[in-house]
Parts: sequence; structure tokens; C-alpha cells
Amino acid sequence: MNFTMNIFVLSFVNLVAYRVVF
Repeated sequence: MNFTMNIFVLSFVNLVAYRVVF
């Protein structure tokens, strides 16, 4: 598992969660 890919996925999930909340 790549660390950069993990950060990308985490950032994407965070963005989606932000869009869902607001």
C-alpha cells in the first residue's frame, strides 16, 4: 500500500464528507 495513495484517499473521503455535511 502506497503512503501517497493513502493520503489521496483520505483527502478524497474528507472532501466528500465535507460536501455531505455542507
